[in-house]
Amino acid sequence: MRLKQIKPMKFNQLATAQSFANRCQKIQMIILGDDDKFWVVSPREAKALETAGYQLA
Repeated sequence: MRLKQIKPMKFNQLATAQSFANRCQKIQMIILGDDDKFWVVSPREAKALETAGYQLA
């Protein structure tokens, strides 16, 4: 998966990102983005981002 293909939902606060992720029908993960926002992405996208050096929130 190319990083350019990843289109995360971005949130300013971790609690808001967690609330959104918990309400999704499919499992979502939260990554600390390079823009100091919390990104909600699929597990597949999270794995690609972790490989690229991003951290789980």
